[in-house]
Amino acid sequence: MDNLDNYDNNKAQETKSYLCAEKVRDYLLVKPEWDNTAFAIDEIDPTFSMTAQPLVRMRDNIAVALRKLKMMANQVEEALILNIEANGDIELGDGMRLYVGETKTYKSNGDDENILAAVLEASNGDMSKLASGENGVLASQPWKQGAVHKLIGEKLFGEFFQAHYVLNVKTGKAQKSTKLFDAKNNFHHG
Repeated sequence: MDNLDNYDNNKAQETKSYLCAEKVRDYLLVKPEWDNTAFAIDEIDPTFSMTAQPLVRMRDNIAVALRKLKMMANQVEEALILNIEANGDIELGDGMRLYVGETKTYKSNGDDENILAAVLEASNGDMSKLASGENGVLASQPWKQGAVHKLIGEKLFGEFFQAHYVLNVKTGKAQKSTKLFDAKNNFHHG
């Protein structure tokens, strides 16, 4: 009898999850409730004076929709975390899976002089590595930790940068988020 009860409970949860996903799909793809504007943006002349108020309404409706989407995304993220913690990683196929990890950022220890020396040594004095472009190592912090890490290696990186975990405001513990592992490229996203 317990197996039947578990089956019924699992089936009910699966149905609820499916219906919830359908509501989200309908909300986003099938004429969202906030889309009550009588015309599409590409059908109007934005320079015509009478379009100002409808444009303002559209902008406000979009802002509301974005807030709702962000709230929904956060709720789905929290539900995914609970699901993964209860049932294990979610296999997506093709060597990719979702797992739960702690969100962290890296900040330099402020030893900019030695970081610069390490970057210049590792790049054989190539000053173009200091540029902020794709292969550059500077950002507003000023160091782009990923680029510096790749260039100077793990040992030196560990001397100059520390991981700082993003804290959950409610719990004070490390913020959790779902992360994607791509086995093909041995790369973690998120």
